[in-house]
Amino acid sequence: MMNSKIIGHALLHSIGVAVYAALVAFIMTNGERIFGDEPDLLGLAFILLLLVTSAGIVGSLIFVRPYLMFQNGQKAEAVSFLIYTLGWLALISLIVLLISFLR
Repeated sequence: MMNSKIIGHALLHSIGVAVYAALVAFIMTNGERIFGDEPDLLGLAFILLLLVTSAGIVGSLIFVRPYLMFQNGQKAEAVSFLIYTLGWLALISLIVLLISFLR
């Protein structure tokens, strides 16, 4: 895979993680409206299930493609993909942090 394609795909995966994180944040900030004021068994179970689902989704977006590339003998490309994905995530995180401070 060419370096520009790796950078582009890594960006898309990072955007996917950011969008998913924003969706989870939206659900958590509106938890009282969704589940009511008092925590109950279903609300707590939902939060734990959301945690497990989030780990699976985010882990897949970050690690599956580099793992498959590594298994196919594309070791350098796999490491590059992972580094670019984490770099894009760090940049997106800094942008979100900057926006939250400027509000």
